[in-house]
Amino acid sequence: MIESGNSTKTGLIICLETRDKDLFEKKLKGTSLDLNKFVDPGGFNIFHDFAKTILKEYMMIPFLNILLEEFRIRHPPYILTEMLNSLDVKDKQSPLHIAAKCNKIKLVMEFLRLGADPTLKDINGQTVLHLAAISDRVGVFAYFYCTLSLDPFARDINNSTPLHLAAMNGNENMSSFLISITEDLEMVDNKGYTPLHQTVLNSSYKIAKNLVMRGAKRNAKCIFGQTPVQLAMSMGRNDMIKVLKNPGCIGNPCRPQLKNMGMQRYFFYIVIMIVKNALVFEFLLCYFNQWIGYGVLSAGAFSLFMFFLVSFKDPGYIKEKMKIAELYATIKPDYICPYCSVKKIHITVHCYHCQKCVRKFDHHCPWINNCVGGGNQKIFIFYLISLILDLAADFSLGIMCMFDFLTGKNPLIPIFYSNKYISLGISGFCAVIMAFVFPILYIQICNLIYNKTSRERYAYNRNGVFSSLSSTSSIYIKDSEDWSYYSKKIEQSSASTEVDVGFCCYRIRRKNPHLNRSSNINEEPDEEQVQEHD
Repeated sequence: MIESGNSTKTGLIICLETRDKDLFEKKLKGTSLDLNKFVDPGGFNIFHDFAKTILKEYMMIPFLNILLEEFRIRHPPYILTEMLNSLDVKDKQSPLHIAAKCNKIKLVMEFLRLGADPTLKDINGQTVLHLAAISDRVGVFAYFYCTLSLDPFARDINNSTPLHLAAMNGNENMSSFLISITEDLEMVDNKGYTPLHQTVLNSSYKIAKNLVMRGAKRNAKCIFGQTPVQLAMSMGRNDMIKVLKNPGCIGNPCRPQLKNMGMQRYFFYIVIMIVKNALVFEFLLCYFNQWIGYGVLSAGAFSLFMFFLVSFKDPGYIKEKMKIAELYATIKPDYICPYCSVKKIHITVHCYHCQKCVRKFDHHCPWINNCVGGGNQKIFIFYLISLILDLAADFSLGIMCMFDFLTGKNPLIPIFYSNKYISLGISGFCAVIMAFVFPILYIQICNLIYNKTSRERYAYNRNGVFSSLSSTSSIYIKDSEDWSYYSKKIEQSSASTEVDVGFCCYRIRRKNPHLNRSSNINEEPDEEQVQEHD
């Protein structure tokens, strides 16, 4: 019987899959064929099969070492390089392409060391970066990008970038990483689709939110003249319409970065409080006993002091940055913030407005132009208390002045008061502000008592239970998880979610739209692994 390269290769792969190293070595050394003949009719050589095997990498490496040693004995190095860069017949993919798709990071590194060409393109004009983006292999992509400096915005035959493909396939971890390194979110493919258009095709709610929060334009039009929201309407994607509509004060969770608006609110608040105190001093305190005036002015000054203190206090920013390739090589993507290059633990959330990750993040408050987190939560509560005391004092002054105007019998006001409209305005203003501040104070005190953040108390995962980040070893990638982890994520893709939506400190619960993937987008902690029950 004539020995063929295809049959010998098949026998070797069977030994590999059954983990019979002795028989593998015996068959390999016993064959008289040149090793570069181990090719099937489809153009797949033995290195393609190594890349495709479901065997874990740590189990496969000893077999690869045996094969490479035999190559070293029988053939010059260029033969090995030719095999690593050979393309299959149908898809024109090299072993490196397949290893990247299958998340075989160690195999990728070994193939590159042996001379594999990472710039080769397949039949669709896609490089290893495109294939990694399609398959949501963030660790592989980060290695190519950071180590080899490959172009992360390369185009395929459809003029699609890896970000287009990741968004189209609903790969949230990959999209988050690509968005973090992309300055131009308006890149278009042959149809004029931006990545935001592609999220509509896949109903990728969280990717769309990520893009919008980073400044992607909602009004960009494709060659068919449709904006993302118009495309969503034409396809009946009602859940995506809610994401892509212009943001209002309440209801749409996808508000872009505050930037200048945050500073405007900050300075507007300062001006309002200064004007309020000036009006109180000019039109109210001059009619009262001086000791009452001292007390009211002290309350106002203390409130303003606490305001500046909570504004400049570090809310718990995480500063321990790591190399992004190292992060994705050792830690599961759900526990990584690609924007800050940090490991996310202890209910850490990325704030898009501050552009930093905050430990024990509660919310971003535009009025203090700062986040509320583990580092300043208690100070924030003291500030709210001081603000309420200040407002209550001014409200009381206005009421007493009105009482004096109506009766003329208030013993605390030695001079008859005549500015009734000013006192009424000051009291009304203080009452309105207190009506907003009291619920915030109540929520924050409850958070302090229960030792939870607003997100923990109001955000729920797919089973109705909030999931928080852990600092345990469960966040680290193990060799045995290189396949099961991602398959587990895909199995959860059809579940629904409850998320919290609101304005500033107020939050309501509502059902999240259907998600095609269930991985992390940095800001929301509801997709993380370690569950914590209320």
